[in-house]
Amino acid sequence: MPICRQCGGSLPEAGFYRRDRGCNLQQPCRECHKANQIARRRAHPTTTIRPGQIGGNRKPQRFRPCEQCGSVFGPLDRLSQRFCSAACKYAAAHVAVRKHQTATRDARRAQRRVRWLLESGRISKPNACEECGRECRLEMAHEDYSQPENVRWLCVSCHRKWDWAHPKGGTWESLLEPKRQLVHA
Repeated sequence: MPICRQCGGSLPEAGFYRRDRGCNLQQPCRECHKANQIARRRAHPTTTIRPGQIGGNRKPQRFRPCEQCGSVFGPLDRLSQRFCSAACKYAAAHVAVRKHQTATRDARRAQRRVRWLLESGRISKPNACEECGRECRLEMAHEDYSQPENVRWLCVSCHRKWDWAHPKGGTWESLLEPKRQLVHA
């Protein structure tokens, strides 16, 4: 009868796992083998062997709290995974608070006044940007909203640069209302 190399017990061949060449006398019995596997898993709880992989190359499992509900989920398929389920992802998309730039009352009043002056023919819109000279889509740029007739015509990029260099406080940041959830009765 074979002897277990770990516990030293003498067991019949059915007490050992079979190898390719019958029962190997240098291996642990089934019970010791199971105890070794359990001890190995307890020592390394985050590592597993992927299916079809041979022993030594182990991939650590990663877990993460869901950004919507807070429950811990995993193992992650990819590190960019942020939600535990499609329902949490959908709920987060519809509850998100978004920021939005809104024009101030003075800025809107000046823009309406310039539009009215354009439509009535009292002022005309040039074809080229006053800053760079490109012929493209032009935007009106006010230096002072209390003087709506004093306007510069700039391309989009020049207007952004000019606003960045000389902020006038023409917009303020507002929060958009989150979309309401539909409740089915």
